[in-house]
Amino acid sequence: MSPMRKDKIRILILIKKILFAAVGIAAVFIAYELFFAGASRRPVIAFEAPKNVVLGDIFPLTVVFTNNSEVLLRNVEVSLSVPDGAMFSDGKNEVRRMREAGTMDVGEVYKETFNIRVLDAASVEKTFEANVSYLPATLNKSLNVSKDFIAAVEKPVKVTLVVPKEVMAGEEFNWLIDYENTSDKDWTLSFDLTASKDFSSDFSNGPVNIKAGEKEEVAFKGSASLPDMSVFNLRVETKGRLEGRDYVLDDSSADIGIKASPLSLKINLVNAESADSGVNPGSVLKYHLTCGNFSDEVFKNVIIKASFKGSMYDLSKIAVAEGGSLNAGTIFWNYATDPNLAALDPGEARGIDIEVPLKPDYSIRQASDKNFTVTMAAQAEATVASTGLKLKSVIVSDAKLIGILKVRPEVYFRDAASGIVNSGSLPLRVGAPTDFTIHWFLSSEATDMSNVEVRAVLPVGVALTGSQKVAVGELNYDALSKEVVWRIPKILANTGIADKPLEAIFQIRATPIDEFTGSYMPLLRETKVSAADDFAGVAVSASGVPLNSSLTGDSTTGPLDGLVRE
Repeated sequence: MSPMRKDKIRILILIKKILFAAVGIAAVFIAYELFFAGASRRPVIAFEAPKNVVLGDIFPLTVVFTNNSEVLLRNVEVSLSVPDGAMFSDGKNEVRRMREAGTMDVGEVYKETFNIRVLDAASVEKTFEANVSYLPATLNKSLNVSKDFIAAVEKPVKVTLVVPKEVMAGEEFNWLIDYENTSDKDWTLSFDLTASKDFSSDFSNGPVNIKAGEKEEVAFKGSASLPDMSVFNLRVETKGRLEGRDYVLDDSSADIGIKASPLSLKINLVNAESADSGVNPGSVLKYHLTCGNFSDEVFKNVIIKASFKGSMYDLSKIAVAEGGSLNAGTIFWNYATDPNLAALDPGEARGIDIEVPLKPDYSIRQASDKNFTVTMAAQAEATVASTGLKLKSVIVSDAKLIGILKVRPEVYFRDAASGIVNSGSLPLRVGAPTDFTIHWFLSSEATDMSNVEVRAVLPVGVALTGSQKVAVGELNYDALSKEVVWRIPKILANTGIADKPLEAIFQIRATPIDEFTGSYMPLLRETKVSAADDFAGVAVSASGVPLNSSLTGDSTTGPLDGLVRE
């Protein structure tokens, strides 16, 4: 290559490098303009607000909009949205308020002040959103910019719920509501209590008045009839009234545990079908109730009562043992009718057996009538002989009722409704094949069932044709065992009770042999169904009758049509 040629190549390479460098510098400049310098020339929102926002007080929230762009802005509109628990101070029912700023020159600042009042302390922070829409002079489309302002809300009245950590069942205890007015205004307070239905108290919801800067308390007494080692919750919502307006000032809650009582009470459901206390409808529940003294003191005047809740109990058939009395679904035993309850020595226990029958049938009115339970709640009371201290013990036993699974097999010769055409002849003849359709109707009552399997064996001389209709699940055939199996992952409670049952249809071909002459030919052996009860946690099973060529379910055939002839 000549020296002149080499010089030209060097010059071209140098020019390319210069061009690439220029493009790179331009790209950096454009990026800077777009992402750095350009950002400082865009319209921006800022806020002016007091440092502290006190619930109930009106405070000014100013939206500051600055035209930092390089163009005139037209149709400028500034709006503010308030969150739940806050409102504009004039009381109008608006969550968003807008103001027109009109036209803004380059660098001009617009301020709009909104007066706000916070109504509740459901959250310690309230988020307000400012939004500004504007039309740049260089565009024909409006743009938007928005920004949030988070206000930390201070409570004018501080409320504390003071309760013991643990109490015994039935024990009367003190609990307090402490409140302090940290504001410069007088408040009128009221309280709303939410607690377990087994909690009783002399609680009063007020009203009470508290002046600015004062600290007060209101005391109550309460007791809870709940099982040992359980926990219940007290929740007090404090409302305040100021200048004719109501505010939610505080929502306090506290847990209280029930500690073990020396007066022990236990329930044992002797004949439960599972560890989850699953029981069958129509069965008789056998409870063993034990009341014991786990102290060093003598207990006297023992009273025991057992109540029964649940629509499946047949309370009309309860047989009350000697020493007990039945009243409105509750059995009572006391020291007056049962001398064994006059006193319980240290370490001593008394046992009571109770039998309560269950109704055999569910009363299903709609698909949602499911997952039935029955509950036995027992309570014991006694007095410590040496001190007169009243003791109480409570225990609850739930039993889950097991659902009912049903399968109904049917066989048809003429079955146009199924869409499957059966060939062959009736009466049946030895050596001549005839088709039939088998229908399995499956239902579940009161509970959801999982892993459902319906199965039956085909007798001698019967085979599957392969025609089938199964909307839910899957139908398979085991040629070795000659067993037809229908598997369904899940069947919902009250399928076939509140609506149509699940159905599987399959066609069989029956070829009679000599030994069936003059009799009905077996077409399907006993149908068996199994499943897992999702609610009661037990295995459930049922069965359906074997089918033969008598065709009792097929109204198009007569009693002699199914007899096998030579």
